[in-house]
Amino acid sequence: MKRLALALLAILATSCTSEAVFSKTDTAFAANRWQKSDIKTYEFEIDQAATPYEMQVFFSHVYGYQFEKVPLIAEVTYPDGQLSSLKFDLIVKDASGELGDCVGDYCDMTQKIELARPLDKGKHKVRLMHDFNGEYLPNVLALGLRVEKLMD
Repeated sequence: MKRLALALLAILATSCTSEAVFSKTDTAFAANRWQKSDIKTYEFEIDQAATPYEMQVFFSHVYGYQFEKVPLIAEVTYPDGQLSSLKFDLIVKDASGELGDCVGDYCDMTQKIELARPLDKGKHKVRLMHDFNGEYLPNVLALGLRVEKLMD
């Protein structure tokens, strides 16, 4: 039994599926409000061509969030200057309740952003903004972006 556990641990340790190439989290939300005018900007560089990458948004909110989804816009500027604007809903809760990891009064979650095209080698710029019907989105604790290189 001990050998089986060690073998499983070794397999898990060697089967890493992704590697972070960029990760940044913003926590400057006065009174836990994300103002509509507060567009978060992230810049990163991809070093390897022909490698698959995945982009994820990180969102932290107060437990008992009043919305099931948050409308977001991600504007991605690629190294060739092409701009892609993506509207998507960040799903905060479903029929079973809050999604993500909740501890006490805080919930953290990540969601993959479905990109219009793959991330190319070079410098990228991503602007994240909310499309909430109001001047601010309430009960926001943190927002971030993570880019991972996918492995075999």
